Amino acid sequence: MAFSPRKRARRPFGHVKSWPKTEASEVRIQGFAGWKAGMTHILARDLNPRSPSAGQETRIPVTVVECPKMRILGVRGYQMTPYGKQAVGEAWADAGQIADAFSDLFKRLPERKEHDAEKHFENLENSDLCEVRMIVAT
Repeated sequence: MAFSPRKRARRPFGHVKSWPKTEASEVRIQGFAGWKAGMTHILARDLNPRSPSAGQETRIPVTVVECPKMRILGVRGYQMTPYGKQAVGEAWADAGQIADAFSDLFKRLPERKEHDAEKHFENLENSDLCEVRMIVAT
């Protein structure tokens, strides 16, 4: 099997084309960061009774996906307007928490003066939101 079309990728990271539709009442995370780290093989017993190798151990190629830990840096809320989704606001974690988790990332993030995360989060909860996205780092 091959990948089609055979061409250079537009960017070094992937993107999600569609998200699953859920009817759940609670809000939950629908995606996570992961990338292909390589391939290997495993030995597995063939359970198909019509296969020529039925009941025998066969080598199967498998893909190894690396999924590092994700830490939430902030939350951004969107509301639907006649022109599409528009950002209502965002709430970032405290600078001290980010500095403890990511010492090198803290230097690159813009400095937020007098950012009360709890107040911003309450404003998001009281807004009429159609979508909530998390700002995460690995």
